[in-house]
Amino acid sequence: MIYPWIVRMFPDIHYIHWIRDPRDSIIGAHKTDDLGDFGVEYERTDDVRRRRAISWKYQYELMKATPKPKKWMLVRFEDFVLKQEEVLRTLEPFLGFEL
Repeated sequence: MIYPWIVRMFPDIHYIHWIRDPRDSIIGAHKTDDLGDFGVEYERTDDVRRRRAISWKYQYELMKATPKPKKWMLVRFEDFVLKQEEVLRTLEPFLGFEL
C-alpha cells in the first residue's frame, strides 16, 4: 500500500512487480487482509475471503493508478514457480547481473 510513495522516493531503482493469481492470494492470510488496519475505509464483512478479495483489488488498483517507474518489469508468480530458469534469464538483463 506504500507503492506510490516508494516510486516517488526512489524513481531510479529497478522494480520487479510480482503478481499472483488473485484466487491464490485470497486463500492465504496476509498482513493486509483488513484494510481498516491501515486506515482505509471499506464495506466491512465477516467473510475473510471477501475481505482478502477487497484488499487485493484495492492494492491492485492502487498499483495500476501509480505511474510505472522507468525501470519496471512484471513477473507472474506462477511463471516463476513453473519456469524458474526461464524467468531468471529474463531478469538478468533487466537487473544487469547473473542470477
